[in-house]
Amino acid sequence: MDRSTTQTPNALISEHADMARRIALKIARRTPAWVSADDLISAAITDTEAMLPKKHLIAQGFPPSSAPVPGLNRHVSILNFHGAKADAVQLNHSLNRVIALDETGGTDRSDLKYRTEAWKWILAGGAIYDHLDFSFTTDHPDGSAVPLPSGTPGGGGPELRSASMILRPAAATCGK
Repeated sequence: MDRSTTQTPNALISEHADMARRIALKIARRTPAWVSADDLISAAITDTEAMLPKKHLIAQGFPPSSAPVPGLNRHVSILNFHGAKADAVQLNHSLNRVIALDETGGTDRSDLKYRTEAWKWILAGGAIYDHLDFSFTTDHPDGSAVPLPSGTPGGGGPELRSASMILRPAAATCGK
């Protein structure tokens, strides 16, 4: 009998997290210090998919920065910025990659902040804007946990998602 069908979700998560830790430790022990984990992962994906007719795009996460990404791995297709400003698009345009803004949020939780940030990103030439929407919770998986409790590190909700849909056609025509 397959154990995965009888284990609880928490047991499965714990088992897989433990396995991932063991694998990461083995890799770390056998890898020269100058090789990053991101490089190892992108190499593993590239090698695994080498003979496949269709390949995955590889995204790599980057923190906010006022400088271009240095020494970008040639296999990376998507620069996935976390909490960056729109100038990150121009700074990295010459890398000829998809540029994404991911994991927004912060002290200003207003819809206006998120909408303004999204417009700035897309109009700067960013290809992807996906904010953290804190109205999705384990108790409200449909994104209806509004109003958000105080102390929530970001905003979101059905109204913001609806207002953000106007960006779709604008984003589709940018760069054409």
